Amino acid sequence: AVKLYHSTLQLRKLRERAEFEARVRRLAGKLGRDVYKGFWKKLERVVGYKQRLDGENRRRRDMDRHLVELVRQTEKYGEILIEGRQNELGLDRDGPRFTIEE
Repeated sequence: AVKLYHSTLQLRKLRERAEFEARVRRLAGKLGRDVYKGFWKKLERVVGYKQRLDGENRRRRDMDRHLVELVRQTEKYGEILIEGRQNELGLDRDGPRFTIEE
């Protein structure tokens, strides 16, 4: 009876230790997965933010270039219009082409 008691006690302790180690492994795996998922989610967010910033900067740079091009084109057309209007009125940039004699 004493021998049976000690053998069952030893088996029970071994089983409890195995169950404890299994619980610890499951818990560690769960924590590892949670940390891993959290890390990648944060990393995804950072990468997305960086890509969005790069896209916005590229778009802003392109829009600035386009604006400069439009301003130059407008200035050129404005000068052409002014020259055409002056030619219609008979004016030079230096002054009138004709003189009025008194």
